[in-house]
Amino acid sequence: MISVSELQVRIEALPRTHPRLLADAEDFRSLRESLGHSSSTRDQLAHAVIRHADLLADVPPVTRTLQGRRLLGESRRCLQRLMNLSMAWQLTSDTKYVARGQQEMLAVAEFSDWNPSHFLDVAEMTLAMAIGYDWMFDGLDDTSRETIRDAILKKGVRL
Repeated sequence: MISVSELQVRIEALPRTHPRLLADAEDFRSLRESLGHSSSTRDQLAHAVIRHADLLADVPPVTRTLQGRRLLGESRRCLQRLMNLSMAWQLTSDTKYVARGQQEMLAVAEFSDWNPSHFLDVAEMTLAMAIGYDWMFDGLDDTSRETIRDAILKKGVRL
């Protein structure tokens, strides 16, 4: 078990560049460079991610709609959307994916909360927002970054 102070030291040693969650800029660069062999499974998966992200263009963002006492369905929907939009952005550099992801994240940031009575609801929404924020960081404007970052902290971390 590591101490809190050791954890703080490790966090401070992390690079300040984005993306850094699950993959870094070099990982995404390598992925982009490996594409282009139309018959490869990797290419097919990349095209499927991009197609799915394109289908989200006219879909309204998730809403804070509970199913019973749970927000988990919306949290998972948001995670799936932001993973696809963020990956499409990383694969193509097309700003339409950042614009749609930003729309999703700003809508979620406006929720009153992420249902802290069920922490899995909060955890999955926090993961969705963290991936979107990190992977789309370079495409987001400063105001959106601040709003999204504050929502992650207030609604996901500092309950």
